[in-house]
Amino acid sequence: MTILKRLRYAILLIIYVYTPVQPGAAETESPEYHWPTDASQVLTSSFAESRSHRFHGGIDFKTWGQVGYKVFAVRPGYISRVELSPYGYGRCLLLKLDTGETALYGHLQKFSAALESHVRQQQEEKGAWSIELDFSEEQFPVAQGDVIAYTGQSGVGAPHLHFELLDEEGRPFNPLLRGYQIADTTPPTIRRVMILPLEAHSRVNGDLAPLIVAAKRLAPGRFVIDQPIEVIGRIAFAVNHFDETDGAQNNIGTYINRLRINGEELFHARYDWFPYELNHQSDLDRDFRALVQGKGYFQRLYRDIGNELPFYGSPESLYGVLECAPGETDRDWLRGLSYALGIYWDLPGSVRVLEAGEHRFEIETVDFAGNSAVVSGNFHAGPYAPKVKKGTAVAAGRDRFDMDVDYFDTYARVSLQAPPDRSRLTGIMAIYADGYHEQLPLQQISASLWRAGLPLYSNRPGPVRLQVMEETEGKRAIVHEGQANYITVRANREKSVTTSDRFCQMDFSDKSLFKSLFVRARTLNQAPAGWPVVGSLYEIEPEDVPLQRSVTIKLQYPPGETQLQQLAVYSRQPHNDWEFVGNNLDQANGWVSGRTRSLGTFALLRDAEPPLLEIVSPGAKTPLQDRRPLLKARILDKLSGLGDETCWSMELDGKKVIAEYDYEAKMLFYRPLQALVPGRHEMTVTVRDRCGNETRRTHSFAIK
Repeated sequence: MTILKRLRYAILLIIYVYTPVQPGAAETESPEYHWPTDASQVLTSSFAESRSHRFHGGIDFKTWGQVGYKVFAVRPGYISRVELSPYGYGRCLLLKLDTGETALYGHLQKFSAALESHVRQQQEEKGAWSIELDFSEEQFPVAQGDVIAYTGQSGVGAPHLHFELLDEEGRPFNPLLRGYQIADTTPPTIRRVMILPLEAHSRVNGDLAPLIVAAKRLAPGRFVIDQPIEVIGRIAFAVNHFDETDGAQNNIGTYINRLRINGEELFHARYDWFPYELNHQSDLDRDFRALVQGKGYFQRLYRDIGNELPFYGSPESLYGVLECAPGETDRDWLRGLSYALGIYWDLPGSVRVLEAGEHRFEIETVDFAGNSAVVSGNFHAGPYAPKVKKGTAVAAGRDRFDMDVDYFDTYARVSLQAPPDRSRLTGIMAIYADGYHEQLPLQQISASLWRAGLPLYSNRPGPVRLQVMEETEGKRAIVHEGQANYITVRANREKSVTTSDRFCQMDFSDKSLFKSLFVRARTLNQAPAGWPVVGSLYEIEPEDVPLQRSVTIKLQYPPGETQLQQLAVYSRQPHNDWEFVGNNLDQANGWVSGRTRSLGTFALLRDAEPPLLEIVSPGAKTPLQDRRPLLKARILDKLSGLGDETCWSMELDGKKVIAEYDYEAKMLFYRPLQALVPGRHEMTVTVRDRCGNETRRTHSFAIK
């Protein structure tokens, strides 16, 4: 963080800490704000909840699975902008308030009559349903309480109203800070606590993997962790929790999170506001690895490297991190000596040192109404010595060594399955690609399982040779050798990673990473059955480490390929599904490429099938009484899917009409603005997927 950023953050932090905003209460000088809708005063989502690679920028009001409730101007002002899209917020309206703030309303069914008429006129003139319009202060002024729109289901999600408030600089803040009182008498629920090792020398219950423990409920808002926890080295906490409000069964987020160690607060986060340009850093506020691995949302109780969000009680990286029993960890002799003397010269100032012994933790989470929940427990800081069971049946049957390497952010966990009675194993010699050597202590877990932590250094390249050492009669010998294969991609630098067959390349920009990444790239020659894979699959790991910006994935297409428009890059999803990444074509170099925010498994797939197109209404057999019938078509596409509005069109009696596409329902529909004359009419729907495959259907119907 630069000096200028530190100074700016310090000023904001002083304002943040000393502003007398209490949960559930409006700021003392805030003017009155009207309710955004008459649908309900019940929340289904809260401010700053997790979304895919972003925060939820507002609050959602329950509309009981219905559409058509009134939407009100919360303050005097004027409608400054509308946006219509099949995706995201669907029909969206922005209202510039007399306070200088902006109110945003999303997923609307329609606008007020005058605005709706103007928007339709502009759509007709531009020949498109998806449209963005800006207005001057004189065009659509409103008074507080005016009906400006109606709730709907446009864009993504079930029927509800999305409501945001943005300050004068366009930054979203929690609308509840403006005095909206939500009925909430229920304290949050804490489900689980996660304790994370952060370095190769750290251990939680003897392991380098994060430990997740269930919280036991004692009373409403009171929970306990009653199992023993042993830690050593650098660790951090995260919590899995949710809140509920009266009248709704939806799980929503909380407002404040705190971590206390031995009664002292070491971490504090309050979710009041954030700048949109830092929205992608939500992947650092929550634990991205746990989410990718299907373990749920865990709120981190520490500030990771690269996190510049304004929620926390300190601007320093690693705020909330603990260094437990540092003099007892396995490090080089100089560190060990200085730590033993209580001199922690290489520890960041934001890291709190805990001496060996018993400690108590408390994690508190508070909702906006002031209801709180606390989970508490104890942990012991110091070396962990598991009881090793000798002579088990599994160990007795083992006659060879096997080595597995699991990767985390800054270290790898090396697990060694060894034959029985190898108690003289002394460690693993790690030999990095630049020749640097480091001895890794081995810890025996069971009769046949040993474990070591391998540091991953941003300035030392892989692969790393791993030599298992054994001492017999005063002599050391190498009894097994493995390897940690990775390519170091340093933060703030450009780099390309290529698979060994040279057919797959990942391009990282200098803005792609929060911190250095240790990439593993391999070719999978066996493609899954039933999918039109062209060539091989390429596994690019780590999938469970967040990226700051998108990276480019490029795949080589076969020589002599003629149907290039049918090829695209896809990423493999759970349940053997595939997601379109991109189909940018570079014929000069033979690449098809796309941009992605997540690593994983990629392949070239051929999409040669046109979309499925079904005319749903009106019926063709019986003449219609309704002279403004709903014209409706269902569109399904298996692979590349539809992109923007250029992918579909509808004509009525040979003239293009402005049809709306419902992305989630896969429906294209249009209702004529004027009554149709009696007699026969013809509708034609054309749809084209992102690989250029096209389907066209013509349907005839009659009006009485």
